[in-house]
Amino acid sequence: MTGPNAYWFISRLGVPWWNMAPELFGIQFSTVLLAGAAAFALYAFVENIRARAPEESMISQHRKLFRGSLAFVVISGLFVAAEVGSMAKAIHSQRDTYSFGKANVEHVTGSSCGLGDYVMVETDPVSSMLTRLPPPEQRTAPPQEEAQDQPQNEQNQDGPALPSPEEDNGPTQTGFHNRPIGDGDALADPPHGFTAESVPMWSSYNEVANPTGDLRTEWFGLGEREEGDQIVLSAYSPSGRATHIDVEFGRPTPQGFEVTGTERVLNPGSGSGEWTDVRVNLDDAPGDATAVRVVAGDDDITEDGWVAVTGPRIPTFTTLTDRVGDAPVYIDWPASFVYPCLNPMKIRNGIYEMPEYRIVSEPLANESNIASSQGGGPIGNIEEVGDEPEVPSFVKGNPSQAWGSLYEVRPYQQGTEPAVETGQETLWGWEELSPGPQQPDGSSTSK
Repeated sequence: MTGPNAYWFISRLGVPWWNMAPELFGIQFSTVLLAGAAAFALYAFVENIRARAPEESMISQHRKLFRGSLAFVVISGLFVAAEVGSMAKAIHSQRDTYSFGKANVEHVTGSSCGLGDYVMVETDPVSSMLTRLPPPEQRTAPPQEEAQDQPQNEQNQDGPALPSPEEDNGPTQTGFHNRPIGDGDALADPPHGFTAESVPMWSSYNEVANPTGDLRTEWFGLGEREEGDQIVLSAYSPSGRATHIDVEFGRPTPQGFEVTGTERVLNPGSGSGEWTDVRVNLDDAPGDATAVRVVAGDDDITEDGWVAVTGPRIPTFTTLTDRVGDAPVYIDWPASFVYPCLNPMKIRNGIYEMPEYRIVSEPLANESNIASSQGGGPIGNIEEVGDEPEVPSFVKGNPSQAWGSLYEVRPYQQGTEPAVETGQETLWGWEELSPGPQQPDGSSTSK
C-alpha cells in the first residue's frame, strides 16, 4: 500500500494508481492502515489483559480465537479484492481500447489476437500524402480584422489581391528549407522511408544562419472525408525548445481560403528529440473545411532550437495482426506474451530465418537491451543486414497511448538459403572439433 499499484508492461494500462501509492481524497491508504493497525494493537492489548481473568468462560476464549483468525481472512480477502477490482476497473475504463484483462477474456473465447488487434498501422504512408491544390486555388483570404480595416477602394478592386506573406495568412517558409543541410538536420533521416522527392517536408535547422523562422505551407485538398479519418503529420523538435506546429483548416470563399479552425499538434517545449507522428481526428474538424495547411514556428534563438515537419496525410489503416500476418517477426521478449497470433522467427541448426518485421517494447519496457549487439543478441545481426523503417501506428481508441513500435525489416541484399549439413560425431573431451571456427581468409586463428 505504500508503493504504486504497478503492473508490468502493458498490463498497467487503465489500472488505477499504477504510478502512485493508492489514495482517496488525498489520503493515502497506507496512512489509514497505519491508523487502523494502531487501533487494533490497542484493542489486542486490552483483550490480552482481559484474557488473564480466571472467571473467563471457555466459550469466550473460542470467540476470541475466531476473531483473531477472522482478521487474517478479512485482510487477505481485501487484498485479493483490491487486485481483482483494480483489473476490473481497467477493463471498464479501457472498454473502448486495449486492456490486459479484456484481452485475456477475449482470448479464452477464441476471439482475440491480443494487442495486435488494437494496434492500428498505416498501410502506405507515402501514397496517403495529400496533394497540393493548383496555384490558382492557393489564394488565402485576409484575416477578418484585416479585411474590415482595409480601405473601401481596395476592397472594390477587380478580383481579390494576393496578400503579403507577412500578413500572417499567405504561404511562407522564412527560415525553413526543404532539403537537409547537415547530418544533424532531421530531414537527413526522415521517418517511415520518406524521401525529399516523395514527401514534402520542411526544417528550420541551421547552425550558422538565422536561428528562427516561420512556416505556412500551401493548401492541401482534403478530398472526400470518411468517418474516423485522421490528419497525420510527422514532426521533430528537440525537447524544451520554443517551437510549435499547428494544423489549419480552410473553406473556400471569393477572397480565397478562409481559416475556419486551428489545431495545435506540437506545443512549445513538448518536443521529444525524435520523429513523432501527431494526429488530428477529422471528425472534430470544421464541417465546411475542404483544405488544410501546416503552420510552424521556430521562436528559439539558440541554434539548438529548431523544428521539422512533413506534409499532411490521411492514411488508411489495418490492424497489426493483419499487416504482419504469417510473416516471421522478431519480437522483443517483454512483448512476446501479448501477440499470440504472430509467427516468431525460427532458429534451426544455429541459423535464424530473416524476419520481415520487428516489434519493440520501448518505452513501456526496456529489457530488450539484453538482445542488443552489445549483449551478443540477434538485434545486432538484424541491424547489420537490413534497414528498419518504422511503420506508423497507434492504439485504437487511445492514439496518444504508447505501446511500442513496429518496424519493417528491409534487407540490403536478398540472400540465398544456406546449405546445412547435419550429422553426429563422437569425440573425447580432449579432442578438438575439426575444422573448427574459421575466419573469412580461411585461417582458424580466433581474432
